[in-house]
This record gives sequence, C-alpha cells and structure tokens, in this order.
Amino acid sequence: MKRQRRTSGEWQEILAAKATRGLTDKATAAAFGVSVASLANWRRRLAGKDSTGENIVEVTGLLAPTEVLRIQLPNGIRIDLPPGWPLEHLGRVAKVLGAL
Repeated sequence: MKRQRRTSGEWQEILAAKATRGLTDKATAAAFGVSVASLANWRRRLAGKDSTGENIVEVTGLLAPTEVLRIQLPNGIRIDLPPGWPLEHLGRVAKVLGAL
C-alpha cells in the first residue's frame, strides 16, 4: 500500500478529531490510518516544537515601524505586539510561550 502524504491542515484536523472524540493516540492512529509515531511528531510540529522538543520560532520578512506583529498559536491564542515593539525581545516572548 502506498503511503499517503498529508498536509499540515489535514494533521490539524486529525488532532482536532482526536481531542473532540477523546480518543487515545493508538485509537486515533488506527481510525485515520497513521502511525502513533507520526501522530506524536505532528502534534509536536503543530505545537511549535521540533523533534527534540525545542521551540521553533519562524520569523519571516521585516517588521515596519507601523506594523503590528501578530503571533497565532496552535491553541488559538493570539498575541499582537504593537508597532515599534523591539524585535530583539522576540526570543523572550518565545521562551514564555514555550512554557505555556
């Protein structure tokens, strides 16, 4: 059987269904035809952590002094940093968010 490659959005749906239905990892994996290891790996990835458990923070582009920096977490929490906020403090924000 050929292995199906799923998108990030599809993994989010699988994990949301797991939470909604109250399924174990093993039951979810069986229901969606995925491995327990892949399920755990995608849970970490979507939570903003790499396979070592370290937090991943991806910042792309440059922030103009008049732009709001919006950080959207996988759990739905949104943080807006005001224009002119010093980006050098982003590491501190990431550390705090990683502790949530």
